Amino acid sequence: SLYQNSLEEFALAIKFDPGNVKAYRKKGLVHYGLKQYDKAETLFKKTIALDSENVQAYINLGMVKYSTGDKAEAKKLWEYAIDLKSSDNDGKALNNLANLYKEEKKFDKAIEYYKSARKDDPKNTLYINNLADVFRLKGEPDQAIETLKNSLKLNAQGMVAYFNLGMAYKDLKEYEKAIKAFKQ
Repeated sequence: SLYQNSLEEFALAIKFDPGNVKAYRKKGLVHYGLKQYDKAETLFKKTIALDSENVQAYINLGMVKYSTGDKAEAKKLWEYAIDLKSSDNDGKALNNLANLYKEEKKFDKAIEYYKSARKDDPKNTLYINNLADVFRLKGEPDQAIETLKNSLKLNAQGMVAYFNLGMAYKDLKEYEKAIKAFKQ
């Protein structure tokens, strides 16, 4: 499989250059994608041991912790990643924290973090769609619709945006608009 080929290529890269930080992290991402969380965690920790300022490795390790049920540790790792380097794109960590707050129904905190993620990457429709979903869940469907329309300006094919738009219209009992959005 492609995953196995990737793992073999990263293993070779590490064999020939044991200090190759990118190879460890990317190999960890492949293991994460395969849901081999123990192996992914080991590789992300190795990345951090080689480069203690590797923001993405902390974010990735946080994803492992989140996926294995340790949300408190995931939160700490993402917060650390955000504070580590302001020059790195912290949008992923901010988005992940916002997702945690959304899950906990701490909608105002989730909105704050999604908006911060957008500042780092204003054209990232994932962050915009997540923000809109929180507006909808918070009972602000009009704000959700406005936000989703902005997302669709950036990506007119956005399936998630159309789905969330349909949900917002459904919440407003505007069923024809909801059906139209769902059909997009």
